Parts: sequence; C-alpha cells; structure tokens
Amino acid sequence: MRFEALLREKRLGYGISQRKLALSSGYSREYINKIEHGKERPSEKAIEKLLITLEQLNPNKELELIFDYVRLRFDTHDVKHVIEDILKIKMKYMIYEDYAFYGYIAKYEFSHIQVMISPEEDKKGTLIELKGQGCREFESLLLAQGRSWFDFFMQCEKEKVFYKRIDLAINDKAEILSIPYLAEKCKRKELKSKFRSFQALGSGKLTSEDEEQFVGTTLYIGSLKSDIYFCFYEKNIEQMIKKGIPIEEAEVKNRYEIRLRNDRAYYAIQDLLIYRNSEQTVFNIISSYITFLEVKKTKKKSKWKMDDMWAQFIGENRERIKLTTDPKPVELNQTFAWLRRQIAPTLKVLLLIDRENNTNKVNEMLNDTNLSKKHEKLLEQHTTLMKELMIHED
Repeated sequence: MRFEALLREKRLGYGISQRKLALSSGYSREYINKIEHGKERPSEKAIEKLLITLEQLNPNKELELIFDYVRLRFDTHDVKHVIEDILKIKMKYMIYEDYAFYGYIAKYEFSHIQVMISPEEDKKGTLIELKGQGCREFESLLLAQGRSWFDFFMQCEKEKVFYKRIDLAINDKAEILSIPYLAEKCKRKELKSKFRSFQALGSGKLTSEDEEQFVGTTLYIGSLKSDIYFCFYEKNIEQMIKKGIPIEEAEVKNRYEIRLRNDRAYYAIQDLLIYRNSEQTVFNIISSYITFLEVKKTKKKSKWKMDDMWAQFIGENRERIKLTTDPKPVELNQTFAWLRRQIAPTLKVLLLIDRENNTNKVNEMLNDTNLSKKHEKLLEQHTTLMKELMIHED
C-alpha cells in the first residue's frame, strides 16, 4: 500500500482529523492534505514522524492511570473494623499468619490483600498493604461492591488514616516516550529538575551463544530514599523477560510510576478526591519536578525550550489521561508457578513410575494427606462466590 493511502486509512480509522494530526506532528494541515492526495512526496523523516504521531493518537492506545501500590496505616487495633468496614471483606474468609513486616507482628490476608496488626501497646495500629496484584484483586472486589477507588479513599478519610505509600502508574500503550532517550538526556543534564540525582539501569541487548537476551532500561529520577521519586521503565521488555510475551504483542509499552510517601502521598490523594481530575493531579506532580529540554546555542537553560517528545507527553494534543481499573480475579498464579517449577517434574516422574509398576502410591499419598486450617481457608477463598465474601451495606 502506498504511503498516502496508508496515512489516510490509518487517520480515518482512528477518527483523527487532518488538523489534529497537524497540531501533534508539527506539519501543516495543507502539507498532510497534499500527501494524502499524492501531490507531495514526504521525506523518510516525515513518514516516520507522521506514523509515530498517528500511533500516539490511536484512541485504542491512550495513556491510562492506575494505582499500583497502596499502603495505609490506621490508628486503631480493631482489625475486624478495618477488614469488614473499610475493605468490606468478611473476616471469616481471611487467613491468619503469625508473622508480618515493617515491625508488625502478624497479618490477615486474602490472596495479595494484606492487613497487618501490632500489639495493643504499640502505636503502629493496623496496616493495609496492596501491591500491584493486590491492587488489581481489590479492584475486583470494589467492582462487585459497586464502589470505586474514590469511594474507598473517602471511607478511609472517615478514619484516622496515615498515607504511608501510594504509587500512581501511567501505562503508555503508544510508546510516547523513549526511556533510553530520556536517560541520555539526564546524563547530559538536559532537563530542569528539583531532584539532585538519577539512576539509569539496563538498556540494549545481550547476545549469548544460544540467543539474544534483551535488557530494558529503567530510569529512576530522584532519590529512592525520598518521599517522592519517579521510576520509568520499559514494561514490554519486562513482560517479555518475566512472561515470555513478545515485545510487539505487549499491550503496555512503557510504565511511568510516581512513588509517593507520607505527606506527598496524602496531598496527592487529597487532590484526587477534591478535583476528581487524574490528568491535573498527575501532570501537576510531574511538571513540578521535571521538564526535559531541547539544547540551544545559549548556555542558559532558561532560554531552552521544552523537548518535543516531552511536550507531546505532557501537552494538550493527546487524549486525556483517566483513572482506570484493571480488575483481576483472585488467583493462585504464584502457587501454580512454584508447583510447575519445583513440584511438577518430580510428580510426573512418580506418576510414570506408578503407571509402569501398576501401583497407585501418588493417589494413596494424596488421599492420606490432611489439610491444615490455613489450607481449608485457602480453599474457601478460591471457591466462594464473590458476593458471599463481601460485607454489604444495609
């Protein structure tokens, strides 16, 4: 297909006007119109720029904002209140463990949703921790409860709550930014920033005797010990390394995380609750701390203009970013992965031995095995209907 036909087909298929493409690409509407009608032969650079811009404007590949980590401390030792009235999960379905983290002595957990407890004389109270998978599983519960993240945090605001850590993650499905490119700009000090440090890890690919091994770039901007820093990384390469998903098939190309602790986390949540405008909250935070620049002849950074790629990321010519959810059912993925890696080979050998010797030792062993209370709770968690797990409002 000739480029002019491809350009027109993609533009119309995405519902993008010539004017919008012109604003985002930097080329005039008249120039784009001439290309589509075969009256102008674009350069290789123009072809590349127009195709990249189209993909960035693709409505199916917009930026989205998710909660990727939530850690909240409540000034109460009433763990049942936290579980049933705030998380709205029935206490009887939680698994108790006599160990925890961050100085807490024990925890209740529902898959990746964890509630940690401290002694009555300890001021730490009760802690909720939701990591990435925990956030996705909690979104399934919120969906079934008819609640949203906003409703959940409004419920938390009724308590004496302390925001220990909140991670806001932007999923980039169009690869608006090049993280290796941003890492190079950091090294060359081509940015305006309130931060004094950065770390760029990885990049490129390694070639072994058997195959190529890709290594993605991770860029940390700010100190990892501070109450705010950014982590940008190539999510598609991470998914390929962890799950074997081909790079070109990964839905999310890059992820940009804003990691907030204590007061920084508190003020971000307040802003979200007051304005209900994820676009405003997130880009106010980012723009307050970093701006990538395009080098000019003058040495004064104040005279340098904003980098074009960065302007596309934070500017007005792309789709608005929304707070979205990606609910995932409560799963045993980690357990199955461990079984597949550690147990399955040995179990298969034993079953083959049983078959060759005409014995039934594996099934006899399973039949003789007694489940602990923890295993019985685990069975309940993964076989009980969602509506039975939840506390419902009167």
